[in-house]
Amino acid sequence: MGHVGYQPVDGKNEIHLVCDDMYPCRFNIGLIRGMAQRFQPQAELTHDPQKCRLKGAATCTYVVTW
Repeated sequence: MGHVGYQPVDGKNEIHLVCDDMYPCRFNIGLIRGMAQRFQPQAELTHDPQKCRLKGAATCTYVVTW
């Protein structure tokens, strides 16, 4: 089924999530954004285009800020 890992960024309201699951980017984006905004309505999510399975990478990386 895959994994989702995260790495907080010291000194910032930011985390990096790395997904190697079987779900498409749009599904992960909706799920991650929805959960982040449930707890912090101003949360924003970006998808790193250089670290994307659709571009040949092994994982997708998402950045959540709040």
